[in-house]
Amino acid sequence: MLVIIIILGGNDYFFPYVQTSEDENRLIHYLFSEQGYNALVRPIQHSNETVVVSFGLLLVQLIHVYEKEQIMKTNTWLHMKWYDSQLRWNPDRYGGIRQISVPFTNVWTPDVVLFNNADGNYEVPFKSKVILVHTGEVQWVPPAIYKSSCRIDVKFFPFDTQECEMRFASWTYNAREVTFANYPEEQDKTVEINTLLPQQAISVNSDEKYKDDYLESGTWDVISIPSKFVHYRSNASSLSPDYIEIVFLIKMSRKTLYYTVNLIVPTGLMGILICIVFCLPTAAGEKMTLCMSILLALNLFQLLVTKILPPTSAVVPLIAKYLLFTFTLNVLVIGVGGSIGFAVPAKKFAFSYVMNRMGDEIAIDVDPRYKSMLIKISTMINTNTSFHTRLSPYLLFLCSILFFYQVYL
Repeated sequence: MLVIIIILGGNDYFFPYVQTSEDENRLIHYLFSEQGYNALVRPIQHSNETVVVSFGLLLVQLIHVYEKEQIMKTNTWLHMKWYDSQLRWNPDRYGGIRQISVPFTNVWTPDVVLFNNADGNYEVPFKSKVILVHTGEVQWVPPAIYKSSCRIDVKFFPFDTQECEMRFASWTYNAREVTFANYPEEQDKTVEINTLLPQQAISVNSDEKYKDDYLESGTWDVISIPSKFVHYRSNASSLSPDYIEIVFLIKMSRKTLYYTVNLIVPTGLMGILICIVFCLPTAAGEKMTLCMSILLALNLFQLLVTKILPPTSAVVPLIAKYLLFTFTLNVLVIGVGGSIGFAVPAKKFAFSYVMNRMGDEIAIDVDPRYKSMLIKISTMINTNTSFHTRLSPYLLFLCSILFFYQVYL
């Protein structure tokens, strides 16, 4: 009996028959066979018409910002929508089917690429299916991980904010064949395009695209993602056609807790230690040892900052200026501390420089009479040899501080 059951029903048990949707099969045959649909032709009725592609960017995750290479890596979803009159149908004739999913190769798709790509992958790496709606609407939402070039401004590192662009456009279609609009359409604004020379652009639209689906980064806070359209219009003598770019500007600020605890606070404490070391008596045996230890620690932090920041000469970060100033101040402390035991009088230019700087920075702003008083004090110090000898290293130290104050501030 068991053998008979297996013979009669075994095929249905082990290999069940999957019944396909007859309505969906007829619909696919109608759209791509009966109508003679060609995926190589733009979805227009007349050759002078323009395909309007609604384009949006959903930032899922800001993966990393490579400051040294000036590259931003992001995980995004591209939202594209357009209308194709040949892909319309009546749902009542096909079992109430209102939308279907088909491979992207079966329909026309815009060749949108990331113009400022940094790794050579300009196209969307994963070609997902497209969604066809009975009204002729075509939706395509491919995910992509992009590496885009970004100019990093490190002047105020680590308390800096960055603005990185992602520039999308069609690679082959010009502005008369394919144009772009915001996605969704209810956020569109009036677009005004001015006549421009090649390589010039004007922002004609802006909109916020920051979504709740964003996965927070441990290093950066994304402030906003406004978008704008850029129309490159060629002049009469140029052979290049007009084209439109849609630019997403990712504004982000760096989270400063990590760098404050591991970089700012230690370097600040080292600056305080340098001032304390200067006040230590000359007879202290570990004074020079402490100065050399601070010097080595400053070198370590200088190497750390150099490793993080890009090797650019456009701007010097403030943290690098501070480390250089502290490093130089430490060297001066070592030199001045060694000269205290020898009691070498300071040169006259040191006293003159200190008094003149104090007069320029303080006396003139407060009361001009103070300047004459400082001149009298300078004369008294120069005539009193013992007083001059005792204050010699301290005035040199004050001279160095005023010098670097003038250079950096």
